[in-house]
Amino acid sequence: MKDRNMETINIEGLEEIGHGATSRVYLLDKEKVIKAYYPWMKLEEVERERTASRASFRRGVPTANAYELVRAGDGYGVIYDRIQAVTLAEVIQDNPRTLKQYAEESAGFLRRLHQIHFSKEELPDTRQNWWQLCSMGLVRCLTPEQKERLHSFLMSLPGNDTFVHGDYHARNIMLRDGQLILIDVGDASCGMSVMDLSAMYMACIILPKQSTAKHIKNIQMNPEQGSEFWNTFFRAYLGEKYEEIHADAEEIVKMFALFRQCMTYSLLPSKSEDEKSAFLAPRLEQLFAAMEGDGPLSSGRVYPEALL
Repeated sequence: MKDRNMETINIEGLEEIGHGATSRVYLLDKEKVIKAYYPWMKLEEVERERTASRASFRRGVPTANAYELVRAGDGYGVIYDRIQAVTLAEVIQDNPRTLKQYAEESAGFLRRLHQIHFSKEELPDTRQNWWQLCSMGLVRCLTPEQKERLHSFLMSLPGNDTFVHGDYHARNIMLRDGQLILIDVGDASCGMSVMDLSAMYMACIILPKQSTAKHIKNIQMNPEQGSEFWNTFFRAYLGEKYEEIHADAEEIVKMFALFRQCMTYSLLPSKSEDEKSAFLAPRLEQLFAAMEGDGPLSSGRVYPEALL
């Protein structure tokens, strides 16, 4: 995609209301915000996120609509509707007694989202999204054989048309007038439900236990709260099938979450290559072992329908 003439928004002096791995969000006025991407984010990547957000909004996903693509600071930005609401993470932090209630509600919300289907022309393939993330960092820590093995595993997964948010957790779900709303929909894609479940597992179970991830604790809960939220959420998501499949299903979700963690950690700019290698080595060993024999990610694995 070629750069083109576009409006420039001066973000100096604007109130920052949020930030993430790729951008910062500023308040433009009472009705609009600007998501200002860091300078290393390419125009093609910003436009992809804008397109995914617009497609999701048009198809009825409860989220903010995306508007113009602009220049912002030293990078690019996208104008969004302002959602005047609070995140579930903030609600639960202020009133921990609501934890189970919102764990159940966010599970039902995700089940409804997973009933929305898109064509590959509307949203990209989740498998391709994950491989692109791998190519940006993780593959540097792999041997050529491991790289091919990981790529083959991803491409062998079912190419479903289910809506996948991409980073589903309590800081990306907002509460407004009793209704749940999604934010950060730029990574939306078509794929398996397990991809979203793995994001919640990582936020609830993996990150709260690791000091290396204190700066990205997605759910703002301690390990005990995270475990309680996950167990309540997963039981509600699986519904009547819980007792029958939860042990097998959770082992699969756990491995996808491990995969997600490896991808994320490999992209952290604050970590040296030696730090990344030391952190990733045992986790990659566990991940590749899960692809062997009758492991949870083996080629002969039949995935429970709830994860598809």
